[in-house]
Amino acid sequence: MLLIVEDAPRSEQHWLIHEREKARRRAAQAEVFSADTSDVMPESEQKHPLEAVWRRHQAGDVQYAYTAYTEYLRGHPGDPTALHYLGVLAQQTGHPDKAIELLSESLAIDSRNMKAANHLGQVYAAARRWEEAAASFERAAELDPQSADPVNNLGNVMRQTGRSDEALALYRRAIAIDPGSREGFYNLGKALRDRRAFAEALRAFREAIRLDSRNYRAQYELALCLEELGQFPEAAAHYQAALGANPDHARSLANLLALRCFAAERALVERAMRVAEDAGAPAEARAKLHQGIGKYFDRQGEYSRAFAHFLRSNDVQSGWSKPSLQAASIARRKTAARRFDKEHFDRVRGRGNASVRPIFIVGMPRSGTTLIEQVLASHPRVYGAGELMEIPRIAAALAGPEPPSIESAAQRYLDCLASVAPPEALHVTDKLPINYRHLGVIATLFPRARIIHCRRDPRDVALSCFIEMFSLDDQDFTSLEGIALAIVEEAQLMGHWREVLPLSVYELDYHAFVTEQEAETRQLIEFCDLPWDERCLAFFNTARSIETPSRWQVRQPLYRTSDGRWRNYRRELEPACAIFQQHGLIAASD
Repeated sequence: MLLIVEDAPRSEQHWLIHEREKARRRAAQAEVFSADTSDVMPESEQKHPLEAVWRRHQAGDVQYAYTAYTEYLRGHPGDPTALHYLGVLAQQTGHPDKAIELLSESLAIDSRNMKAANHLGQVYAAARRWEEAAASFERAAELDPQSADPVNNLGNVMRQTGRSDEALALYRRAIAIDPGSREGFYNLGKALRDRRAFAEALRAFREAIRLDSRNYRAQYELALCLEELGQFPEAAAHYQAALGANPDHARSLANLLALRCFAAERALVERAMRVAEDAGAPAEARAKLHQGIGKYFDRQGEYSRAFAHFLRSNDVQSGWSKPSLQAASIARRKTAARRFDKEHFDRVRGRGNASVRPIFIVGMPRSGTTLIEQVLASHPRVYGAGELMEIPRIAAALAGPEPPSIESAAQRYLDCLASVAPPEALHVTDKLPINYRHLGVIATLFPRARIIHCRRDPRDVALSCFIEMFSLDDQDFTSLEGIALAIVEEAQLMGHWREVLPLSVYELDYHAFVTEQEAETRQLIEFCDLPWDERCLAFFNTARSIETPSRWQVRQPLYRTSDGRWRNYRRELEPACAIFQQHGLIAASD
């Protein structure tokens, strides 16, 4: 079983425990090393005198286990089992280098110890040393071909390094070795969900839960999968089941509180607040909890309390953001965009690919891109592919030292669309919002492409981005000032593109769309050169997976409560509004 678990216990003790601490425990340890251990384990299980200590170690008695292992090594220098177990303890208490040293020493003495090799792989994986982790897991799998654990762990390494086909094959192999492998089915479900194979993913998670009804991680992943499919009441039930098995599971608490269909009792909210204040909980979990609590208070109309939790969530997130890099990053992008001027498009005229299959939906996050894709994907001739990362990759390759040809880069993107969309789809939408940075590349590759730019009141965008947990490379989305600067950058880049692009960009205003739905939808469908279809008005009935935070909104009939929502937080948004006024995005009188 993989050691990297979100709720793994941690200890703040130093690796070298003080001598008097060790002396204080010696009397209690004497019974562990006595000749008679029959009261601790059955005679058939007495393979090594440290097995009883290992059991207490697994039960969480870390300090006891440390002292027992080190005392045993005093009398049995170089014992591979003691070195192995002490290496596991070193990893659990935050000493990966020591763990690698101890586990490697154990394997040097006993090269046939599959579990030690497996544990060494776990330490390397936790340190993101993927090649060494893979080698250790492969060694463990060779030592015991009938063990599913190292195969599962090797699959995790493949998944983490983007080798999804190999990961899926390894998870299926682990299940073939052990059809009762709950970890195998759990990991298989996650890999299938990555590939948007939701029906298979649901079956895998359900099987993991059947094998262990208290597997809260599988309950959580199943609920997340159901949310993406729009099955919100069932998702709520599985978040509750996860909490039944682990009442303080932060991610389940946060997502349950954020569900609009779930009426949370105050006791649940208070429990979430207690866990969110636990400094020992993972930072990401605490940030997500404060976000969920904030959404709860927002629905209650307690806006000051809601904003306080949104602020706490972003304060926690700021620990892993890089706001100091934002100004330099924006400057680099603007310089790169200026390479795409009118002269550039004169030079590349006649090149690129004439395909009209891709439709690009761009804009700031939370500007309506998911809604517009849902509307278009409701048309029988359009497939909604969601947020594809292929254009940023192609843009990086084109700017590299050995850029591909324009023609081959365009074909690479069309191949990407073919891998995700059915062949009968005339158009495929790519709604990665930040493709607004790469419109020069898009127009170069596809001079007949259709581009839809979503615009929304910058104050509503800023508030919504502040509420959600976005992370965009070296941009600061954890402060209102950072978000406001990102919105200004987007507006300025779009101004540049309007001047130089040789193709038209459809400007879709969110406020106009939610107030004049049919008229705006008809214009949108006409721009895409599609015949009118009434299903585009009833977009909320279209069944498809949606992975963005808007997955609830786009499954409801169009509503206007999010339009002008910023007014509930007028005072809190003053820092962002000052920046918008400075750059002319809003009037001083607004």
